[in-house]
Amino acid sequence: MKTNLLKNIGKLLSGSTLAQLISILSAPIVTHLFAPDVFGVLGLYISIATVPIMLSSLRYHLAIPLAKDSTEAHSVYSLSVSLTFFVSAICAYLVYAHGDAIASTLNSASLAEYLWLLPLSVLVRGIHLAVQFYCTREQKFAAISFSSVIDSALGAAISISIGLLYSASAAALISARVVAGFASLLSMSTIAYKQNMQLLLPRIKPSQLIEIASRYKKFPLISSWASILNTLAFILPVMVIAYYFSAEHVGLYTLADRVIILPLSMIGTAVAQVLYQRVCELNHNQQSFNLTVSVILDKLASISIFPMLCLTLIGAELFALVFGAEWYQAGRYAQILSVYGLFRFIIAPLTNISAAIEKQEIELVFNIVLCIGRVAAIVYGGIQGDIIIGLILMTGASVLAYTLLLVMILSQSTTIMVDCLKIILKQLLAAAPLLIIIFISRELYGYNTQGLVLFACGLLFLANLYICNKEYLSQPQNNDKPE
Repeated sequence: MKTNLLKNIGKLLSGSTLAQLISILSAPIVTHLFAPDVFGVLGLYISIATVPIMLSSLRYHLAIPLAKDSTEAHSVYSLSVSLTFFVSAICAYLVYAHGDAIASTLNSASLAEYLWLLPLSVLVRGIHLAVQFYCTREQKFAAISFSSVIDSALGAAISISIGLLYSASAAALISARVVAGFASLLSMSTIAYKQNMQLLLPRIKPSQLIEIASRYKKFPLISSWASILNTLAFILPVMVIAYYFSAEHVGLYTLADRVIILPLSMIGTAVAQVLYQRVCELNHNQQSFNLTVSVILDKLASISIFPMLCLTLIGAELFALVFGAEWYQAGRYAQILSVYGLFRFIIAPLTNISAAIEKQEIELVFNIVLCIGRVAAIVYGGIQGDIIIGLILMTGASVLAYTLLLVMILSQSTTIMVDCLKIILKQLLAAAPLLIIIFISRELYGYNTQGLVLFACGLLFLANLYICNKEYLSQPQNNDKPE
């Protein structure tokens, strides 16, 4: 049977690309409506919410595609949803008892006004993860794709509407995330299972849930810790910046990180979901995932190298042009972070391979290195009173960690590092002419022509990407060969 890996990625990318476009088009409006310190409050809220969301099911949602049959898959799904309600209840208690103390510790008293939304965020996003991986198992990628569009479009619409008509406060941004998340969950569930919504109703059978929990115990015992460390690796820098600097710096960093990571993470998440399902299938059939890894690396490199290196060259000028002069400093941050963003985009989707082959130790080692490196780097920058030094060191630590992850993943397949380097070098050479044009235009003509030149080069890049993918998809795809 010919693999449909790229077709499934295409289904998810269609929605992810549209969601990305919505985020990009709405960003200039949102940044003109909301001040950097408001973005800082949003960044802190997201940082606090991320850990309980990722741990809401104790990572059992990752085991749904691994289940041997539909009955076991539904049992894992039921366990995931049940645990999500329990974790949300714990969050509600913590917010009620210690909400003011949490906000005070983070040097943001205004954050306390919005923490009551935290348990709701955890519940909605936690169930969303369980349904999403249930859809991944059943290859209902169109439903996942459409839900990402709803999430992005509705979030932008609510933020802009409240900002224009009511108040450009953090309440608009945070409430938009909560409502958009619920609408995304509802749309995905309805599209995927409109013929039989009972499939998404959890069945609580204690003996069966205990058996399932024991069978996939590596997820809470190892993967959960890896998830905690991964989340801390990205939220602790935000908190350290808030501690050593100010809410405005947090806002600048949040926008820079959001521009680099959010649109690309939509694509990366889409690829990771399809890749996870595919590797689970190959592993069940005792086949190698060598070809699959090579194809994924090639496609991710072709998508990311040009835009990320563009940000490295002209990030500050581009931010000032698109978002306004007050966001120039955020562009400087983006220039530094774009290098790590490139490595993250290409390599991070491979992380799920460790779960698919039940080698969660790989994920744990990677996240230990990533968390320690990123946090130590930004703390050093804070002690020195120079956020730029902290960001440069944090980027270097991140690049080293993702390189380590790639080496560990490749050690589980027959793909060798030289092949991966050839793939990346090929894509670098393809992007080089356009990058040279942008660099020369900056040096000769400066800021005034940069937008026009970038737009023209961007169109050429998209045209080339479309032609290459069209030719590739028209060719028959061979099966992954058994080892």
